[in-house]
Amino acid sequence: MGQFTSSSARSEEQPQLPPVQNIEQFQDRLRQLLRNRCLSRQEEDWFRSVFGKFSSPSETSETSPTWTESDLVEFLGATLPDELKPALKAAGPLIYRCMVRIGSFPYQNQPVSTLTADVTTVATIVLLRRHESSASAISDVGTGDDGGEVRWAEWLRRILFQSMAIRDSLAADHRTASDDEDLLRAHQFVSSSNQWRDWERNPRVAYAGPPIIPTSELPSSRSQDLSGFIPKAELEALIKLLLASQLYLTGNGPEILALEGEQLDASVDSTTAAFHQSEKVPGITWESFNGVLSESPSIFSGFTRLFAPLVLEGGIRREQMNLATRDEASRLLRGAFSVSRPESIPKGIIFDLPILAELVTFLPEGRLAFQSASVLYTTNDKFETSTLESHLGKRSQPLVLLISGVASGPEKSRSSTSTCIGVFLPDRDQEKRQIETGKAPIHASLFELRPVHRVFSFPESTVTIGKGAGGIAEIRFAEGSGHLTLNEQTQTANFYPRGQGHNEDGSAGPLDIQVNAVDLIGFPSGKDLFDLPTDKTFFVGPTPGH
Repeated sequence: MGQFTSSSARSEEQPQLPPVQNIEQFQDRLRQLLRNRCLSRQEEDWFRSVFGKFSSPSETSETSPTWTESDLVEFLGATLPDELKPALKAAGPLIYRCMVRIGSFPYQNQPVSTLTADVTTVATIVLLRRHESSASAISDVGTGDDGGEVRWAEWLRRILFQSMAIRDSLAADHRTASDDEDLLRAHQFVSSSNQWRDWERNPRVAYAGPPIIPTSELPSSRSQDLSGFIPKAELEALIKLLLASQLYLTGNGPEILALEGEQLDASVDSTTAAFHQSEKVPGITWESFNGVLSESPSIFSGFTRLFAPLVLEGGIRREQMNLATRDEASRLLRGAFSVSRPESIPKGIIFDLPILAELVTFLPEGRLAFQSASVLYTTNDKFETSTLESHLGKRSQPLVLLISGVASGPEKSRSSTSTCIGVFLPDRDQEKRQIETGKAPIHASLFELRPVHRVFSFPESTVTIGKGAGGIAEIRFAEGSGHLTLNEQTQTANFYPRGQGHNEDGSAGPLDIQVNAVDLIGFPSGKDLFDLPTDKTFFVGPTPGH
């Protein structure tokens, strides 16, 4: 009693699932399942209204509208300020290529040629991370499994690169489990959902659908093909859009960040420079892409802000959207999703909105209340280590120490270079909260923001705050792994992420810095992004870490 049964028997009157006997039927079923699992009916209806409003007539069918690259750019531009329109145009080919390929999953390496509504739906689900909890089978994520979160991040990095890269040709077809990884996951997801119920007459019985075509009869997904490269100019333009969109939950959307001008451009330049590449290579390879995103996993989280208007109505009635002209639809979206009351985040000598946007690319996603950052100490005169030590020693709240100055190091390329370095330190009680809540630990890190964005995390280390003779403050990680020291007498800093470098130019070596400014930033202890008021205008859920 109280249990459901399954059956393969069915009468002629009972509805049946359509057959899945070729690649087109397989992908149609997968897209239908993702849409039903990851979007509500209201969101799906809104998506269809917006997609249809910005679509171009299909060459093959008037009832199947599609998006061209210009259609996609026009939609995205509806909620972006004019200052970002040049970057949007430059990033257009990359974003369009990414959408078409992600929407072709598991065949992102052999994509369809057209951005249809169904293809756009799948791409939107992945970029909004809706599949993360609703359809985890396609990305191998287990609920509440820290290892699953790591696997999901690795899967998404690979999917993003394969969807953005340009390649001349695919490698030879392989039929190993590794090369068919995405196909096998998608097939498992479709197969496990191959059942239906007659909810009116017999809802307690689950009926099996027709047999699903075996993977051996489908093309390989070539999941391990990581050839090709991402054009640097396209990636740089996309990074500008994403950094400008990074703080949308704090109430500071792209229309606010775009006003930061040179400061935003400086963050874009340093973040793009992180994807270090030999001059012999015309773009960004997988090795470089994977290395950067391993340490700065949230660089692409701004996609959420860009594509949220595809599923969120923002107070617009669907009838309004359906009756509006294309230009009127753009104005409706712009009015609904613009930030009219930006949240004020305090500035230091170094700390500003673009710096915060860059920090968010690697600080624990959703685990810090970025909207409530406070400047605990700031100076562009002589710094005092005693003042810093009072905060660093207690570590009663998560801290970011920022140091700017002129660097010198063993590499000639780093001689007399303006730089900005820092350290992130979680508060002392985070380990206790981790045990109580079951959340993954927050790791400390050393980082450089100027002239090249690079991050060195220390997952196994114990932070030691020391005080030497003559006004020297030292932050040291596990023995031999890295340290940062400040010398009050000489007004210098030493940045030494020993053993952590991965750039070909050796830029992870030690730096001696003549300090010209110091900021110490604090975040509320025990609070995360969603424990305090946030801008829900673009929030598409689920709440990270909750």
